[in-house]
Amino acid sequence: MSWVGGSESRGLWPMLAFPLDAADVEWVDHGLYATRTGWNRFPVATELLVRFRRLLGDDGVLAAEDELVVYECDGYVVEKKAPDVVLFPTTTEQVSEIVRTCNEFDVPFVPRGAGTSLAGGCLPVGGGVMISLTRMKSILEVNLQDRYAVVQPGLVNLHLTRHLAGTGFHYAPDPSSQGACTIGGNVATNSGGPHTLKYGVTVNHVLGLEVVMPDGQVVEFGGVAEGLAGYDLVGLFVGSEGTFGICTQVTVRLTRNPERTGRCWASSRRSAMPPRPSARSSRRALFRRHSK
Repeated sequence: MSWVGGSESRGLWPMLAFPLDAADVEWVDHGLYATRTGWNRFPVATELLVRFRRLLGDDGVLAAEDELVVYECDGYVVEKKAPDVVLFPTTTEQVSEIVRTCNEFDVPFVPRGAGTSLAGGCLPVGGGVMISLTRMKSILEVNLQDRYAVVQPGLVNLHLTRHLAGTGFHYAPDPSSQGACTIGGNVATNSGGPHTLKYGVTVNHVLGLEVVMPDGQVVEFGGVAEGLAGYDLVGLFVGSEGTFGICTQVTVRLTRNPERTGRCWASSRRSAMPPRPSARSSRRALFRRHSK
């Protein structure tokens, strides 16, 4: 009889220790064990999942293997690894509690937005807990006088632009996945877009952040005012792809719409340039010139 579990295990399994018949187990790796009859998964860490369900409710926890396949990669489909559980918090306090619980059980965790990125930053390489922020999608405040808005990270980029329609302002960063990507994901990857050349990338439009640090502590970087004294921690955090912490609230700069817009039509080179004379017509013209 042998025991499986301990600190060497990955994902949700470091606190597990249960007997397996050594004659039936061939080898163990990443939450799966091979037996003479096929593959099996370790029993789910009951205590951990009970705490998550108590915090988020049953609809806030995904642990079924067929449901986890959706979260095995982002837009970068070359590498894939499914998490052991996906959680859907709706408040900063819930995110903080999740992080503290993961630290208590020595379980790895990774945040995720809409999964449209091509960077692979939300890939759960070591398994464990994936914290999906897609349900934190509210617009908390819009201040047109001071030109800022406070939003949650799961808000779809385009939804903010539509919310501002008719106000004379817009949110400038517009990635190609604008209709699906989230503001939190834009912050994590420092997204750009067609307006980059004129307005800059995401970091140029983020004024402040609320962040859950890796130990569960909640801190704030920046604020609604520009030019704050001290280190530019907002600039440091934007583009870190979740390695410094989990963004739970974003204060973004609003940009005034241009007074006038227009379209510029460009013709193809063939239609724009005069027709090139043929070799025969060129010879005739040259002959006539020398004949005079």
